This record gives sequence, structure tokens and C-alpha cells, in this order.
Amino acid sequence: MSKEVIFIRLVQIVISLNTLIFIYGIMQAKKGNIDLHKKINGVTALVTILGVIGLVITVILGFDYHSLTTPLRMTIHRSFASPLFVLLLLTVYFGWRENRAWHLRLVYITIPFWLGTFITGIVFFL
Repeated sequence: MSKEVIFIRLVQIVISLNTLIFIYGIMQAKKGNIDLHKKINGVTALVTILGVIGLVITVILGFDYHSLTTPLRMTIHRSFASPLFVLLLLTVYFGWRENRAWHLRLVYITIPFWLGTFITGIVFFL
């Protein structure tokens, strides 16, 4: 098994667990437990951002992920993942600033990109 496959499998496992934790954090917000929501989703966002940084570093180090899927699938995955990174940063920023109106607007935009990235990351890289 190549180093790329090992790393991608690790990312798939972490993001799968992260997604479950993310959903739990959203449930806490819906229940009105905002402090717990902030803690849970803050950690989830941090883990996701560190994962993206780790992925970028592996590419700089010469990992070649293109052999793991087709160019079209890679493009589709990146069309979800690239905007997600920026949206996630903005969503977290407005949440921490307690700007609920902008935070919620961005949540509704961010979630489809999260799901698209998650689904394509699992399905396209099996």
C-alpha cells in the first residue's frame, strides 16, 4: 500500500469521525447549549483545518494523489473542498465573534460543501 493510500485512509477515518462530532455539535446548538456547541465545533473546525494543512504539506513533499482517482473526480472533489476551507474559516470566525446572523447564513452555505467534500472524499477515493 502506497504512502498516499495510507494517508488518504487516515484522512477518511478522521473526517468521518469529525463529521459525526460536527453533527453532535450542531444538535447542541439546536438544543440551545451554545457553549458546548462552540467547544465541539471549534475542535471539529480545528481538526479539519489541520487536516487540510497536512494534505497541502504532503503534496509539497511529493505525494501524488492523482493516481488514486480520475481527473474528473478530483475536480469534482476539489470544487467542494476548496470553497469549504474558506467558508469554514468564515463560519467559525463569525461564530466566535458572536455574530449570529452571519454565522447562521454561512452555516447554511457551508453544510452542503461539507457534505459534498465528505461524500466525494469517501466515494471517489476508495
